[in-house]
Amino acid sequence: MNALAEPVASATPETNCTLKAYLNAQRAKAIDRLRKGGLTAGDTVYVILRHVGKSGRTRFYNLYLIKEKKTDCITWDAGIVLDKNFSRRRQAIRVNHCNSEAAGCDLIARNLVSELAKRVFNNDDALEYSG
Repeated sequence: MNALAEPVASATPETNCTLKAYLNAQRAKAIDRLRKGGLTAGDTVYVILRHVGKSGRTRFYNLYLIKEKKTDCITWDAGIVLDKNFSRRRQAIRVNHCNSEAAGCDLIARNLVSELAKRVFNNDDALEYSG
């Protein structure tokens, strides 16, 4: 019997696709997890600045959703949706080349929430920001 003719049991549809298709599938799964987790249009996303790098140009953010007195960390899925780097060491989204001013930091956090709303709900103003 030819071993190559048999399908591999561990093969998944994602293993035989391009990188772009794989990333799009991961993004779609993350958006689905966010929606199933309770993220709806009009919700407030809380952004916390966790750490600033030594140079002041790298910042690490966490995103939270508070519903019915329960806090839900949505940082991982938001990072996938936003196509941002996730720091495993800091457990936060890493944003490089920020302004060193506090106003620039607030603007970056607002842009994170605005971009998340745009990618999940196709509307920049679908989510509220609180920092």
